[in-house]
Amino acid sequence: MERLHYVVAYTPDMEQMKTFYRDGIGLPVRSESPSWVEFHSSPDGPGLGLFAVSPERKREIELCFEASDLESQVAALRARGVEFTGAIHERAFGRLIHMRDPEGNLLTLLKPKASGSGSGGAPAVAAGRGGSGAAAAMRTAPVVTTAIVNCRDMAVMKAFYRDWLGLRIRTDLPWWAEFDAGVTRLTLRPRNGLPGRERDDGPGVTIGFSVGDLMEWSDAARMRGVHFTTVPVDEDLGLFAGAADPEGYDLTFREPAPPKSLEEELAEEFEDDNAPQLVAIRKTVRKVVKALSRVAVRPEYKRVAARKKTPPKAAKAKTGRSTRGAGPAGSRLKPKRTADPKRARNRPATGRLKKAERRSLKSQKGAAARASKGKPVKRPVARRGRKR
Repeated sequence: MERLHYVVAYTPDMEQMKTFYRDGIGLPVRSESPSWVEFHSSPDGPGLGLFAVSPERKREIELCFEASDLESQVAALRARGVEFTGAIHERAFGRLIHMRDPEGNLLTLLKPKASGSGSGGAPAVAAGRGGSGAAAAMRTAPVVTTAIVNCRDMAVMKAFYRDWLGLRIRTDLPWWAEFDAGVTRLTLRPRNGLPGRERDDGPGVTIGFSVGDLMEWSDAARMRGVHFTTVPVDEDLGLFAGAADPEGYDLTFREPAPPKSLEEELAEEFEDDNAPQLVAIRKTVRKVVKALSRVAVRPEYKRVAARKKTPPKAAKAKTGRSTRGAGPAGSRLKPKRTADPKRARNRPATGRLKKAERRSLKSQKGAAARASKGKPVKRPVARRGRKR
C-alpha cells in the first residue's frame, strides 16, 4: 500500500452532507454524481469523499488505500493472516477489495484507472466551480491531513497496521501512533483519551483537517451553522477544536503550531531534569521511611577457630620431654611452664596493705602513749638562791 488515497463517509442523505462540507466547512467540490461527491482538499489528491448508501446500511467511514499491484499485495496480506470480506471487484474507476481491521473499521485496497475517481459510484463529473473563485476557496478552505482511528486496544491495532499492513510508523507513543500514509496520514488514538467521548458505539474514525487561522475560521464557520463540540484549545502540536457533521461523524480542526525560533530550539537542550540548575542552599529534607518488616533477623556470628586440645598424659610421654636434671646445672632440658606468659597478671592489693600499715602505726602510738602515763614526770629543780 503506497498511500491513503480517500477518506470516504457513508451517508443516506447525500444533499445534507454535501451542503455541510461545501457551504459549512468550505471545501470546494471537485466532482460529483448521484452516489458520489468528491471534495478537493489537498494538492496531491482529493482526500475526502461522500458515498450514498441506503438507510438500512451501516453508516461508517471507509479508509481507501492505493495499491499499484493489487493481486500481489492481496496475496501478501493473506499470507500474513488478513481476511478479506470478498473477492476483487471491477468498477469503472478501478479494481478494489474490502477488508476490516481488528475493531471492525472498513478498509479498501484500490487500484485506480487513469480516468475516473471515487470509491464507489459513477465516474466523476466536473463541479463547475472553476476560475479565480475556486482557487481562492482552495487557499482558505481546510485541508484533510489525517484520519484518526479511535481504538479500544492500542497494542492490537498498532500491530495490525504496522506488521500486517506494512505501514511505516513515524510516531510511537502510548496515546498517539502516527503512520506514514502519503499526504493524508493515518493516526491511532485510544478511546479513553477522548474527553466526553469514552463510548464504544461512537464513530471509529475521526477526520482531521488543517486550518491556517483556526480562531477566525471557527467564528465564521459557526455563523454558517457548523456545530463545534469543543472550543479551540492550545496543545503541544497546535490549536485544536472539535466538531460533528450531520451524520454524527467526529471532525477535528487543527492550526499547526508556528515553527520554533533558534532561541527556543537552543533553550530546549538545557531543559533537562539532569542539567545543573540554580537552587537555594538549604538543609536536605530527610524523608521518613516506614518499617518494611518487624521480623528479627538472626545475626551472622564469626566462626572462631577451636582451641587446640591438650593431649592426654599418655600422649605427653611420647613427646620426648627430658627428665629432671638432664639440663645444665641440674635443670630440665625443656622446662615445663604451665603459666600463660601473655595472660594479665594480678597486681597486689596495695591499698589494703597501706591501710593495715596505718592501723598498725596508730595502735603503736596509742600503746606508747598509754605506757608513758604511768611514769613520773621529771621536772627541773629550781636552784635559785643557792650559793656555792
